[in-house]
Amino acid sequence: MQFRTLYPAHLCTTPVPDDEAANTDVHSFAQRIIVRQVNIMQREDEEPEPIEDPPHLPDPLLDDLRAVASTDTDYSALITAISEGFTTKRERTAQCVRQYWNIRMELSVEDGLVLFGRRIVIPKPARRDLLRKFHAAHQGIVRMKRRARQTVFWPGISNDITMLVESCDSCQQRLPAQQQEPVMRDPLPSRVFEDVSVDLFQSGPLHFLVYADRLSGWPIVHQWHHDPSAREVTQA
Repeated sequence: MQFRTLYPAHLCTTPVPDDEAANTDVHSFAQRIIVRQVNIMQREDEEPEPIEDPPHLPDPLLDDLRAVASTDTDYSALITAISEGFTTKRERTAQCVRQYWNIRMELSVEDGLVLFGRRIVIPKPARRDLLRKFHAAHQGIVRMKRRARQTVFWPGISNDITMLVESCDSCQQRLPAQQQEPVMRDPLPSRVFEDVSVDLFQSGPLHFLVYADRLSGWPIVHQWHHDPSAREVTQA
């Protein structure tokens, strides 16, 4: 029998079954949409013929999202704006739709859900529960944002993820401890000019060599009107 030691990194990055199932459902939905759109484009110049969608099992997560979307008035307004076209002026759109103005050309509607590219735009009432599914593995802010960017979207999602992770005690406890580097200190000298600090610098046309006694702090300054040679610096 073999045993494997699990370190904190494994615990932070290992998805839980519920988390993986949610991600798989969303991915498969996006892939089916893209395949369907490609098939439509390929058949535009051909004689139309009845096409049936390939049979597939219902996706519980997507069915739940559609159910929530159908009762969300803001989401319905967004679908209407996409289907009928956004107004020509941003200020004339409803507030719930206006936040999508900058990405309006990338929005589409499929099977009762809004897509932003390949990502599903999540209705507001369903966002908290979906965040909980993504957060179940306690993977941290960076990994959680990366996974969310691949499948879902809503305005402010990045900030919502940050606030959720920062308020989670488990996530904070799993953060790697950042130990401060110890300050290296030289032992103090016991006699004057036993140990000195030296600096060579330029200010305008003048060049300076300054060395100071580390015990008393007394400085000695040498000045040149030209760039000193190594020999001049040594002799100083």
